[in-house]
Amino acid sequence: ASICLQAHGATACTDVTGFGLAGHLFEMARASGVDVTLKLSAVPLLDGARETVTDGILSSLHSHNVRLQNKIVTVESIEKHPLYPVIFDPQTAGGLLASVPVEESELCLRELRALGYQLATVVGKVQPRTAQAERLWVET
Repeated sequence: ASICLQAHGATACTDVTGFGLAGHLFEMARASGVDVTLKLSAVPLLDGARETVTDGILSSLHSHNVRLQNKIVTVESIEKHPLYPVIFDPQTAGGLLASVPVEESELCLRELRALGYQLATVVGKVQPRTAQAERLWVET
């Protein structure tokens, strides 16, 4: 996967583990000096994740990771969404999060899927920083 991402001009990449998707996304945005919009409905989930989050079963690191919600501009409109907690969950099996130029994204996805990464998908978009500090937008 990393070779494919590099071939398509990836400018940043990390494995999503202990800090959850929101934490790793925020770190990438901060290091790159950009803002990011995350599309919650596009985030691929592990089997059973939807059910456990809906039942209120969260990992022990969830409460630590949720501190980043103060960086989410749209928190009031999204925090009641049943899948909102999943972006703070560290139990992600180490999937890769990469930033690929938009003009390369579709071809990159096709090649990743051909390599066996069937859950590869676009989960958001990068935009120029709009404030002094980086921010995240989360939409459904």
